[in-house]
Amino acid sequence: MVQYIERSNRLIIIGLAVLIGIILIGASCSQSTSQSETVNRATEKTSQTLAIDICRSTCASQKALGTDLTSGPCLNGEAIDDWVCDVAHSPRQKIDDEATNQCTTYRKGQTHHFVEVDPDCELIRAQ
Repeated sequence: MVQYIERSNRLIIIGLAVLIGIILIGASCSQSTSQSETVNRATEKTSQTLAIDICRSTCASQKALGTDLTSGPCLNGEAIDDWVCDVAHSPRQKIDDEATNQCTTYRKGQTHHFVEVDPDCELIRAQ
């Protein structure tokens, strides 16, 4: 009987150790996932910030050269990897929806994010 109790205790201890191990591994995996998501969001934010800066700078340069920005042209088909820079109006005007004034790479799905600035190079939105 004593051996049976000792064996049962050993099995309970082993079972608890395995259970604790599984819980710790699960917590570690979910922590890695959330850290990875945080890094991805931070990288995206950095890319977005860089794209905004490049777009505003490109806009200011074009404006200084005397380029007419009132038609809402695409200023850069790929400001940085996967981002374009486009001039638009706020509130939006029909001219902003004309394909000739939009970035071709974005319309074709070759880039997935855009920065829109107004003709005065002020940020409208970035996504």
